[in-house]
Amino acid sequence: MNKKYIFFLSFITILLPFLQENSYAISRNSNDLVILQHIDSTSLVDTKTSSGENQKYYDYQDSLYKKFLSLNVTSRTLFNFNLSLTEDAWNNILNNTSELPYQSALSSLNAVPSVAFIPTGVEMMNYQANLDAASYIPFVNKPNYGVRVPLRDIGVFLGLVEDTSPEIVYSLDGSNEVEIVIYSIQAKVIATLYKAIQRPGKFKITWNFRDDNGRLMPSGDYIAEVRIGNSKFIRKRIVIP
Repeated sequence: MNKKYIFFLSFITILLPFLQENSYAISRNSNDLVILQHIDSTSLVDTKTSSGENQKYYDYQDSLYKKFLSLNVTSRTLFNFNLSLTEDAWNNILNNTSELPYQSALSSLNAVPSVAFIPTGVEMMNYQANLDAASYIPFVNKPNYGVRVPLRDIGVFLGLVEDTSPEIVYSLDGSNEVEIVIYSIQAKVIATLYKAIQRPGKFKITWNFRDDNGRLMPSGDYIAEVRIGNSKFIRKRIVIP
């Protein structure tokens, strides 16, 4: 049996629901080729089923049904054959798609090792150089010698800015008893940093912002008092930020 003829008839069965208003029938021409013939008549034919119910069909539907009966092929066989043809056609579409240019480009990228995308040392150096050039500020003089001193330190040295750091500096002309105490603004003793007899000289002590129990004190103002004997007192304000 001719497979092309069977496939053509199967195609007609799929196409019939979309024909709607047009009428067609299958026939053979003089060269014994199967053709789809247009029928102008859309008259209905009354038939009875085995259960006695009346059903109406178009003329072209009856002719197509007779053509299928003459093939002596079961519907299951015809369906499996059409399914195999559809599967082959779909495989051909997939094969053609896989050969497209962009598919070839993607497959070639998959073959490239990941090491090829790691920048070289020259590229990394150029990248850093470009960043430095983008953030460069022209006409800025950078001294090649000397010491940079913050303006606040200069102001403290000249006595123009109050020194509120935790460093306490004092000097002794002779040996004497020294006691260093930290007060709160409520005149409450917070910590005793030092209490002993010292020899003459210049001394510096730094408060760690903690009380006598080791607890860190909150932000605010505090007073450091240096008692030298019973005649000299040095006080300084300390600010905890």
